[in-house]
Amino acid sequence: MRMLSTSGIQTGKRLAVPRLIPFILVALMAGSFTWQWKDPFSQMKPGPVKAFEKNCARCHGPQGKFYGEGFGSRPHKELRHMVREMMEGPAFMNPSTREVNAMTAYHHALSRGEPFICLTGYDSTQNVSYGEVIPGNQLFIKSSKNKPTPVPVANDGSWNVDLPAKSRLVAKNDSTKIQLNPAEKQWSHHRN
Repeated sequence: MRMLSTSGIQTGKRLAVPRLIPFILVALMAGSFTWQWKDPFSQMKPGPVKAFEKNCARCHGPQGKFYGEGFGSRPHKELRHMVREMMEGPAFMNPSTREVNAMTAYHHALSRGEPFICLTGYDSTQNVSYGEVIPGNQLFIKSSKNKPTPVPVANDGSWNVDLPAKSRLVAKNDSTKIQLNPAEKQWSHHRN
């Protein structure tokens, strides 16, 4: 009996698919021990913190310090519309919907004086997550078993770490702390 190979050419040999099943099962099981985002994960390079500092801070100040009172406290839809217009207009960023949502969340954090966390990438070959916080914020990994573990944060707010399964990220500034469950959301201050 002739069988089709994966290339579609007839051969006299049978496919070795049954031999691959143990390897496929091991790969699937290994993946179950790492955390995954519920939302489709999207790499963001740069994330909202770096994108703002690069494209927006020249007019609006570092971390939006030149904004007038009440800018970030506008209704969410209005703020999101303004953020999109500014990203497309003066910043010339051509943002995706996800990038606009992350930048809007960043503005909500800025307006409230709260820390902000954003996961910007994941390297599955090294099991390393990348992200950003507002420069000057402290970042910790919190798991149910251990005390919070500090995460080194660069001067620009970027960080990278091996996140254990079922852990949370905690960011702190002088007055407030926030938590992010990376299995559920890609950034803090998330709204639909």
